Amino acid sequence: MERKFYIVKYDLMSFEKDPDPTRPGCSRSYADGEVSAPQPIGEPYEDINQAKARIEALMGGPRGEEIDIELPNGGHYTGPRYYYTLGITDK
Repeated sequence: MERKFYIVKYDLMSFEKDPDPTRPGCSRSYADGEVSAPQPIGEPYEDINQAKARIEALMGGPRGEEIDIELPNGGHYTGPRYYYTLGITDK
C-alpha cells in the first residue's frame, strides 16, 4: 500500500448557517453554487513533512477575503475564507 499526502483547500463559507429556512441547523449546501466543496490542490506529496511545510506556507499567506458568518450551532466566525489541511490516501 502506498500512502500519498495532499493539500486540501476548504471554503469556510460552507460552514455558514444555511439561509434556507427549511434547513434549520444545517450548513450551506455545496449545491447552491456560492461555496466550493473541499478540493485537493496540486500534486500529491510522498513525504508528509513536505506537505505540512506547504500547508504552513499557505496558511501564513493570503487566504481569501475576510468573512463574517453565523454558524449553525449559534457560533460565529470572522477571518479568512479559506483553510488548508492535510489529506491522506492509501493506494
